[in-house]
Amino acid sequence: MNKKTGQSTAVLSSLIFVFITFMTAGIHADIRIENLDDITINEWDGVTSGVSGFDDYCVISYSGPLANPIIRSYDVALQGVSGDSSDNSGNFFLEHSTSNATLPVSFTWSHNNGSSWLMKDNSITGFVTGLVPGAIGCGEPNANVRIKVIISESALQTAPAGTYSSTFEVDALQSAGGEYADFQSFQVTLPELVQISGLDDIYMRGEYNQNIVAKDSFCIFRNNSGGVTITSTSLNGASANSFRLKNINDEVIDYKVAYKQQAGFKNVKHGRAKKGFAGSAIKDCGGGTNTELRIRVPAANTTGKPGGTYTDTLTILVEPE
Repeated sequence: MNKKTGQSTAVLSSLIFVFITFMTAGIHADIRIENLDDITINEWDGVTSGVSGFDDYCVISYSGPLANPIIRSYDVALQGVSGDSSDNSGNFFLEHSTSNATLPVSFTWSHNNGSSWLMKDNSITGFVTGLVPGAIGCGEPNANVRIKVIISESALQTAPAGTYSSTFEVDALQSAGGEYADFQSFQVTLPELVQISGLDDIYMRGEYNQNIVAKDSFCIFRNNSGGVTITSTSLNGASANSFRLKNINDEVIDYKVAYKQQAGFKNVKHGRAKKGFAGSAIKDCGGGTNTELRIRVPAANTTGKPGGTYTDTLTILVEPE
């Protein structure tokens, strides 16, 4: 209270606390394998004459402040995971699905910059690739890498028929200090191998009241000369046990289909699998053939039919037996 005036004076004061948060740039390092898939070997390899498969995937490798990352180089290792997927020398193998047989395979790992390495099992040999540039995101060119697996022609010729598969692991390791790494597993599968090659269109000419016969030779491939079945179907359908030729007016002439390998011709029925055939262990039969197709139109089937052109599309399906 003011003694002179008798008035009181109130003083209101506020204490303001100011909290200051110091933000620091996050120091970070990252290496990631993305989009790595299993591999099915189902293409003929144009370089080795064997078969091959591959997978294109992405590797991200960088470090530094998140706002201004620094690309880091890295190297790559590969190792077998399942049973007999590698040997004491670091070579890789696929395992037969029902037996103890193995099939040798080779892997190459390549970077988008053109670098490529033939891989050996890292867990046995310690092998790693040379250093390659990393990337910050999968959309960058240097993020693109490929793992390719090849089975040679000679290995296919001696391998027991069947399905093969094994599991492998690919590792990516940042070079500076080696403290950051990523790894992923993938499976490689070789399905049953069968191929038809050298099959040609067939043109037939004949007279009424005469049997009309035409033949064509082609190759059936099957790894290790395994057995195969042949199923034949006509675009025009079937008539009893025969196939059908048709003209533009849907007039029908029935014909017979037969195949021959070592023994005589075996007649087949429309849509029915026929056993007792074998494939060559050599792709394209080494430039030759091992199977003969016969198309036969019995004389009786042309009786009373108008002249003209009759056609059909015969589909031949070959499957492992």
